[in-house]
Order: sequence, then structure tokens, then C-alpha cells
Amino acid sequence: MEDNLHQNQVDEHIRGLRNEANRLRAERATRDAREGSTTQAGPTVAGGRAGDHPPARVRLGHWLIDVGVAVAGTDRDHGHGGAAGHAT
Repeated sequence: MEDNLHQNQVDEHIRGLRNEANRLRAERATRDAREGSTTQAGPTVAGGRAGDHPPARVRLGHWLIDVGVAVAGTDRDHGHGGAAGHAT
């Protein structure tokens, strides 16, 4: 019972982090569109052009999620539905 409660808390926290990331991406896209910050080669990101590789903070975030999932003892969900299906 306690494991299910803990798993539900972890899943809810991960969903919250993903929702926050989506909100920040939307804000950034809106800001970038307003500022017209694209170049002929495409929008730039730290370390190169967009699409070359994810920025360091994104890679770190994915690593942290993987660590959290490893500690929680579930498989990482690569879909858009979140980890809620793994709580049972």
C-alpha cells in the first residue's frame, strides 16, 4: 500500500515537471516568434543550431528523470501519457 502511495507521488511529481517544461517551451516559442530570433540556418541553441543536439539542461533533465525512475523502480515512459500507467 505504501509503495503505491509513494509511486503515485513520484508519478504526480514527474507529470508536474513535464507540464512545467511544456509551459516553458510554449512561452519560449512565443517569445522567440515575437523577437524573430531565427537565423537563415534555423534557431540557435547553446552549443549549435536547433536540432543538432539538445541543450545541456535538457540532457541533465532527462538524466535526472532517469535517476528518479530508477529509484522509484519503474520503467521510463517514452510516450506522452506520463508514468501514471506504471503506478499499479
